[in-house]
Amino acid sequence: MSDEATIRETFDRVIEIMEAGDAEAVAEIWTDDAVILPPGQPAKVGKGTIANWYRDVLGSQFIEYEGHSVEDVVVTGDVAFSRAEVRGRVVPKCCGEPRKFNNKAIHIWIRQADGSWLLARAMYNANH
Repeated sequence: MSDEATIRETFDRVIEIMEAGDAEAVAEIWTDDAVILPPGQPAKVGKGTIANWYRDVLGSQFIEYEGHSVEDVVVTGDVAFSRAEVRGRVVPKCCGEPRKFNNKAIHIWIRQADGSWLLARAMYNANH
């Protein structure tokens, strides 16, 4: 399988895991020094912080994806960049109304010694 296909497949797996609400499995797709830059929030730095953030996010809401796509992937040696679009809705587990989302994202991937790819950096925001 090509590097691009592996990255696309890994992104598909991230979506499946997020929808299943498995915060621990989501965290395993990130490098130890990973950084997420979510909109309107401080950076989430390090795999432990990212795992805690996903526990909070997925512990309080369900994420239902209506569609996603990886628009492009550029691989340069052991580093890759991808651009993605995701849409769906967030459904609170307790209170409040579901809300739709339509986001765009940039991801930086790092090839591991075993040939797999892990997320090292991510930034996303809403399409308006």
